Amino acid sequence: MPRTRSGSLATLVLSVLLAAGSIYMLLTRPELPCEKRAPLTVLATLGAFVVALAFRQMASSEGRPQTRILILCLLLSAGALFADVSFVVKHRAFCNQVQQDLDRLTHPPS
Repeated sequence: MPRTRSGSLATLVLSVLLAAGSIYMLLTRPELPCEKRAPLTVLATLGAFVVALAFRQMASSEGRPQTRILILCLLLSAGALFADVSFVVKHRAFCNQVQQDLDRLTHPPS
């Protein structure tokens, strides 16, 4: 097996952990989807970071094995980023409406 640089393996570990965290957050069902918005926003931000890291390492990759690992990292991170952002955007209007209703109940207009 050809030797790969440890940076690409660290990026692979980060992207696998990110994808696993996103899958876990998206498949568990809380009572309200609003409870997931903050953690998924953090995961989306980390996904963007790992995508940028993979692109940066791809510029200095040495050989096909390292490039393939970085492409896999890129695909995992981009998929997680897309899934997280689409969930947050899809439920934004509902969660904002719930928050406004709660604010009206706790602080009635005088």
